[in-house]
Amino acid sequence: MFDQDGNLDADIQDALYEVGNVGLGMASITIGQILGMRVLLASPLVVPLESSRIEKYVTDVVSPKGHTKFGFFMEFQDKMQGMLLLIIDRDFILKVIEKMTGRVFEGDDILDDEVNFSAISEFANMIAGAYMKAIGSYTGIRIYLSPVMANIGEGMNLLKDALERLSCVCDMAICVKTDFVLSGEDGGKVGNSGQVIMMPGQDSVEKLMEALGM
Repeated sequence: MFDQDGNLDADIQDALYEVGNVGLGMASITIGQILGMRVLLASPLVVPLESSRIEKYVTDVVSPKGHTKFGFFMEFQDKMQGMLLLIIDRDFILKVIEKMTGRVFEGDDILDDEVNFSAISEFANMIAGAYMKAIGSYTGIRIYLSPVMANIGEGMNLLKDALERLSCVCDMAICVKTDFVLSGEDGGKVGNSGQVIMMPGQDSVEKLMEALGM
């Protein structure tokens, strides 16, 4: 999987790049149908992720310090190892709540409200389900996920929290991060609304690559 310099093999990086595109491409349709908005996707970023690099990577790329986000974490189940993490802006979550419940919520205790928590958990499950279904169609491998867990905080802390909850131990994982941007009715971009981060462990990456004939 890695070349003699320790970098991720270019062919594997390209394959994971495409897997990220396929996965969030299908998930973006789900997001767009629920919110009635067009979803624009950034090119996936594929990087090896070791424990020593997590803090710098998340701070620089996933979510800068001082920005509070909502994190939704699901762990791979069955024979695969890794996780799927959704890191989403507060304003985006408020749009989801309004669309799915028909009510405007302006408080800060979003996760403490049973109706809100049910709505955004279902939303996270739909995104994750669409993402994994697309990858399964592309690779022939069905990836099952644990029930969604939610938290609020800075991106770095959300990822650290998710890693600490992992039941498997991965010395090395590959991070496939894709940003999504909502497009307004006038065609203008609303802004970077969140990231979908797939982080399979090295063994799971190898299984995906084998399924792709690599």
